[in-house]
Amino acid sequence: MIYRPTEVQGYSKDYEFSRATMQDRWMQGLSDAHATLLASPWLAPMPPEIGARTFDVPRGQSGGRPVPGTSAFEARA
Repeated sequence: MIYRPTEVQGYSKDYEFSRATMQDRWMQGLSDAHATLLASPWLAPMPPEIGARTFDVPRGQSGGRPVPGTSAFEARA
């Protein structure tokens, strides 16, 4: 999974491991993992001429379904 910050990190990004920062990153990672699992692009059949595939599921592309950890999910839960 790729960490894509929503704000500029600044010079302290390499050593800023406060509790608040880590909780934000963990929540973002959880949300990204749920979005990736909901999108499930690997379930589409793979053409036989392709030997391997990688997937990049950008944030917010979960097929229109609410993603856990987001306000849309919380509103339905």
